[in-house]
Amino acid sequence: MLAVKENSLKKALKRGLFLLLSPDSPTELINNKSDRNIEDSYTTMGKACSNTLERVLAFKTGAHCPVRFSTQVDLQNAGILLALPSLLANGLLTNTGCFEKESAYYSLESIFLSLSFLSLLRIKTLAQSVNVSCGELGRVIGL
Repeated sequence: MLAVKENSLKKALKRGLFLLLSPDSPTELINNKSDRNIEDSYTTMGKACSNTLERVLAFKTGAHCPVRFSTQVDLQNAGILLALPSLLANGLLTNTGCFEKESAYYSLESIFLSLSFLSLLRIKTLAQSVNVSCGELGRVIGL
C-alpha cells in the first residue's frame, strides 16, 4: 500500500494528473509506449507488423487493411491528426480514383495520408522517413 495522503490525491485529481476509469472500462486496451515496444518485439513478420492475419489475407485475396483506431497513451507524433480535417476539406482524397493500384494491404487512402503526414512532419524525402518510428506512425493513421 502506498503512503499517500488523501489530500494529495484530491489535488492530483483536480489538476488532471490521474486518469480515472469506470469499472466497466477496458483497461487492457490502453497502450503506452512500453507496451507497444514489447508488442512490436514479438511480431513474427517484422517490426510493427502486429496484424499478421490481415497481411496474409491481403496477400491472398487483395483485401485492404481495415483502419482501426485504439486508445493510446503517449503516442509519438499524434498531434498531426489535428491537421486531418483541414487536409480532407482541401481535397486530399478526392482524386484517389485517378490512380490505379493493385489490390494490396495498404489502400490508396492510407498511402496518401501517410505521405501527407510525412510532409507535415517535415520529412523531405522518403529516405528520411527511417527516422520516424513506423509503428507509431501506423498507429496514428489507424493501421
